[in-house]
Amino acid sequence: MNRRYISPSQVPIRYGGLSIDDDQGSSRFSIDEPISEASINPDGKHALEFNFAEECDVHWDLRVINWDIIYQAEFVPIVKGRYITVISKPRKLTATDRPIISDSFRVSESGKLVLTVHNTNSKKKKLLARVRVVPTHGSTVEDEASLRGWLAQPDESC
Repeated sequence: MNRRYISPSQVPIRYGGLSIDDDQGSSRFSIDEPISEASINPDGKHALEFNFAEECDVHWDLRVINWDIIYQAEFVPIVKGRYITVISKPRKLTATDRPIISDSFRVSESGKLVLTVHNTNSKKKKLLARVRVVPTHGSTVEDEASLRGWLAQPDESC
């Protein structure tokens, strides 16, 4: 039997993927862009961390198969004494919510973007994520389809 892998970026949303059925082609992401997958253990947390040294715009899509999670996003500056920017307060997402979280943030100083997903269910969940970094005017950051070298790790401290 010959099995073929199909990327989640090519699978329509209604079947558990990240492909948006849009005739206008208004999606920020193409189907060729890589998608990272991770498993979230029951009652576990998973943090995605993205480090930035220059000003840029960051766009991301997240999907957790079978939701029932708590999602939050924040930007933590490197400079001590600066305030953490809450991009999205912790909010519970269930199966009745939109299937994909699409968001963006303009990075204006060195720091890290932290996206946290807490699995509140007793079943293992699958997390799909993709990120695009777009340089702002005058920035030397290259426009990349995805951010290379980002950290995806379970948060063992919680």
